[in-house]
Amino acid sequence: MVDQPAEGPAERPAAVVDQVSDELLRIAGVEGVGVTSGPYGGDAIVVYVRDPSVAARVPLFAGGLPTIVEVTGQIDATLEPDEPTGSPPPRREGSSAHEHPGGGW
Repeated sequence: MVDQPAEGPAERPAAVVDQVSDELLRIAGVEGVGVTSGPYGGDAIVVYVRDPSVAARVPLFAGGLPTIVEVTGQIDATLEPDEPTGSPPPRREGSSAHEHPGGGW
């Protein structure tokens, strides 16, 4: 399934991720898999890896889509059942709901 370019129009990207994610996640050092825009505007599979040495083990194509490797470090997205998820920062007086909290874009 991996390492082959698409011969025709690619399937929906989310479906492709579902098909190839288990295989990609079995590669030691791969932390996650998702969909992104490719370098030429098409869809691509993004593969999040722990360190740059893992990139050499990621195939160039997965499910007919090109892969793009991003080095993220180790990802630990687990929360304990009673662990709070945090709360939004307090609104500044006079700010609107659409204003960026940093003071604008």
